[in-house]
Amino acid sequence: AKAILQQHFENPSGGTETLAAKLQAAAGGDAEIGRFVRDEGNAWMFGSFGDLDHALNLPGVYAGQALVKFATALAGDRKQGKALLQRLYDASPEALRRLMEKPEGKLGLLCHFAARAAQAAWLVSKLGQGCVEAAAGKDAKALSRWTGDLIAPFDEMAERKGWAEVVKDLDQARNYLQHRFGDRFDLPTDQRGTHFLTDLEGRRHALDKLVEAGKLRWVDGRLDFVHPKDPNEKLVFGGDLPDRGPDSVKLVQWLVDLKKRYPERVTLLWGNRDLNKLGLLRDLPDLESCREPGYRAWLEHKYPDDTAPETHNTLENRVEYWLESKGNKGALERHRKELEELAKRPVTAAEAARDFVDRVKPGGAFFEYLRWGQIIHLDRNVVYVHGGVTRENMGIVPGRTERLADAREWIEELNAWGRSELDKIAAAYGADGMGGHIPQTLLSYGDAIWDPEALRADGGKGAVFMNDQSVIYNFRQTEAGNFRAPGREVVDYFARAGIDTEINGHSPFGDVPGPIKSSGFIRVMADTSYGSQDAGSSLTVDSLGGVWVHGKTGRSGAVDYRVSARSAPPIGHVTEDGFTVIGSRRSGRGATEYLVAKYYNGFEIAEKVLTREQLEGLNPRPAGREETEETAKHRESLIQSLKARGKRLHEVDELSEDILGD
Repeated sequence: AKAILQQHFENPSGGTETLAAKLQAAAGGDAEIGRFVRDEGNAWMFGSFGDLDHALNLPGVYAGQALVKFATALAGDRKQGKALLQRLYDASPEALRRLMEKPEGKLGLLCHFAARAAQAAWLVSKLGQGCVEAAAGKDAKALSRWTGDLIAPFDEMAERKGWAEVVKDLDQARNYLQHRFGDRFDLPTDQRGTHFLTDLEGRRHALDKLVEAGKLRWVDGRLDFVHPKDPNEKLVFGGDLPDRGPDSVKLVQWLVDLKKRYPERVTLLWGNRDLNKLGLLRDLPDLESCREPGYRAWLEHKYPDDTAPETHNTLENRVEYWLESKGNKGALERHRKELEELAKRPVTAAEAARDFVDRVKPGGAFFEYLRWGQIIHLDRNVVYVHGGVTRENMGIVPGRTERLADAREWIEELNAWGRSELDKIAAAYGADGMGGHIPQTLLSYGDAIWDPEALRADGGKGAVFMNDQSVIYNFRQTEAGNFRAPGREVVDYFARAGIDTEINGHSPFGDVPGPIKSSGFIRVMADTSYGSQDAGSSLTVDSLGGVWVHGKTGRSGAVDYRVSARSAPPIGHVTEDGFTVIGSRRSGRGATEYLVAKYYNGFEIAEKVLTREQLEGLNPRPAGREETEETAKHRESLIQSLKARGKRLHEVDELSEDILGD
């Protein structure tokens, strides 16, 4: 038995089940001999740990992992478990504290102490309090900081019990630890945090999935929090509310109503599909006069037998054409049907067009939705944004000549600028109505530019140019079609402000949100609007900045994990063959499996499920890139298109010299 235990702890393999099987075999199946083997083995381990120096210097394994394995082997026997912990604590509280300061050791032991709170008497005893206080150095804030990485080493426990059981253990542990340390202690949870929802695009499917997951609820037809009195339960909507589905009007009503009731707990971000609606105020007068060539051609195509298509220049045709020109074919008809659903009576296309325009006007329901919104949101260490932050747009506020050095100041200034621009639009409309000048800056910032004559990288014509200074419709950071995390310049910019996590939408990622990690930073791509219909997921950011994702894909089944900027790999890393590790789950045998995915042919997605060993063979590495090849190609395509049309291009320094001289 001693030999088996020594071999196991100096070179562990197979987990506690293998150890138990070896001990049982050593006992020859005899229960009495089995108890003797256990007692002798425990006695040997008590002696060899001594003052924990042996544990601190175990070759080939982390000390914390070895201790957790041993404690887990005794988990079914409270008496033996308590005796072991008593020996460890009595031997040297200082050594225990040093052990838990080791990168893995502190987390492993603290995980075990906390998660077993409801199952073992020692944690609520004087002994348990002593262990926790020794581990934290009697500093509740230090103990809370450790919990920022607390759940990363939970793989082994999750393999045996499943995440639902682990979360239940943590909830019970939290009750004790908060009772012991008061409000100074905070243990993360996936239930009461910031729920993130994005890119609904007129469809309630993802909202319903969030309700099904128990993150939100319906009360008398109104959207509400599950814990309405808990200020730590929040919602951030990442933008792109209307367009492709039958629920745009209702979604505006539900989210604005929730925002009005919980103004400090609900954040509504602007997406490009939200801000581009303001262009209707600018474009309708030109359409009414039929001066826009594209509109006249559209009328001729719609009414090919009519020699005077301008006779069909009605409001409904103008609105329908305008929506189609923004990529929203069928949007007016969907709006008409939704109005019929709400009014419970027939609604004509003309009525629907008038209603659509009225909602976009200042004072209308959709404009007021924008009034409640903003460009970017910061909560502790996490920044939420529709498009993303890149080295091109970080620190940039339109109209200012310098890049703001402090990320937190930049976020405040950028939101202030956005609100000011929206006020200018409302004021201009109030002064001159639909035919007056509508300020363009916010519209240009919030949407891409479609140029039908532009040269694409593939040699064809017609291209979308992102705004490299916008965080709403920015240059996508992709490599061979797959998204990558920002490079060191952006990571350092955020790090100086204590920010290590970005959560965004805008760019469809697949069936479930996908984390992408660079060193010390994580970006979570949360737009699942192009996912399969039978897929669904929820994303919650806990009180310590960890991101919990629960869901299932339409191809590979369930995904269930927590990840943070500080958590251990491989989630968020990229394999040698270009797959991103987007999540983990338990196999039928209880082992951890990893879901990896990558894009090809546009929005096609390939997924694989790999064992830990298979994934290690693909050498996953951090996903951060200073500049991706697609970003460079996009910029070069823009430059070549402008040159082909006779435009003269200037670098900023060159232009300054032309204007100011040497």
